[in-house]
Amino acid sequence: MRHRLGVVSVAVSVVSLGGVMAAQAQEPAGSSDLSGKRITYVMWGIDNYQQAHGAHLVNAAAADGAEVILVDGKVDSIIQDRAISDAIANQPDGIMLWPADAGAAGGTVEAALASGIPFILIGSRPAGVSVPYQPIKDYDVTFQAGQHAAEWVVNEMGQTPKVVLFDQLTQPYCHDDRMEGFWQGVLSIAPDAELVFRDTVRSDIPTALTKMEDLLQATPDFNIFTACGGDGFVGGMNALVAAGRGLAVDKRPVTEYAFSIDGTPPELDFLFAKDLSLMETMTLTPKENGPATWQLFKDVYSGAIDQRADVEVRMSGQLLPPDCETVAEVFQGHYGVIPQFQPLDCAAY
Repeated sequence: MRHRLGVVSVAVSVVSLGGVMAAQAQEPAGSSDLSGKRITYVMWGIDNYQQAHGAHLVNAAAADGAEVILVDGKVDSIIQDRAISDAIANQPDGIMLWPADAGAAGGTVEAALASGIPFILIGSRPAGVSVPYQPIKDYDVTFQAGQHAAEWVVNEMGQTPKVVLFDQLTQPYCHDDRMEGFWQGVLSIAPDAELVFRDTVRSDIPTALTKMEDLLQATPDFNIFTACGGDGFVGGMNALVAAGRGLAVDKRPVTEYAFSIDGTPPELDFLFAKDLSLMETMTLTPKENGPATWQLFKDVYSGAIDQRADVEVRMSGQLLPPDCETVAEVFQGHYGVIPQFQPLDCAAY
């Protein structure tokens, strides 16, 4: 694993928003001057994409003289709710939230809206809530990836696609866009495809590893695997490899075709390995998405977009092949902003 990123520092920590922030006078609605303003962003968590998105967002805000304080939501709705409550009490100049669970975030979002502090959502939003937000909409991209997976299994492996999806059922961007797009892409090629497993699997490596170990004991007959997020995929793939699966010969899958989402460094290690069966990954584009988040907030702060408007500024991604030179250029632009990032060493593959 030559370029794996650990949990790195881009000011991603739960911070104390003390009296200095509480004492700051906010400008009236309609102002577009954000110089000297401080905005609290309660993140979903701090996986590699979240770190890169946060760093590009921080840089975009800094160009306008503003400071975005990144708060690790730890993929936990209770922790996020507390962080939003703390932010409201300290009266920053703006609040952003990427809900860990949209289904559990309704009260948190309504509290933020009721505070009168300019507010946007990222990633997903609770049903029935109108607020400007930046969803991930990857259906078209993952549909194409599902087609590629089914074509390989049918044409190269001579099998009926049997699919394992590590989903997150309460996250619309996972369930309705990423996983449903992938599944419908499979069905468009192979209408007789079988869905072996599709349920919520928390996107962290230990949880996903354990779930895959359980599946290999209970329902081992499958030939396609994907997961909604990078850490969920890495955990599942680690379990497959440990069980003698997830393997390829000269990048030709032996037992299953794997597709991953996020394009994080650990995924790229799998992607470029000739003896492993990750055949394609999708990476989000934090270099574009971070500044787009900032622009959406600016529009809400200035009044150009109403605080209760049903407005979407969509994020999506792009598919990456198992070709290091192609990926290296893309990856440098999106993830090079993280301090511990190391450029891809394509000679190592």
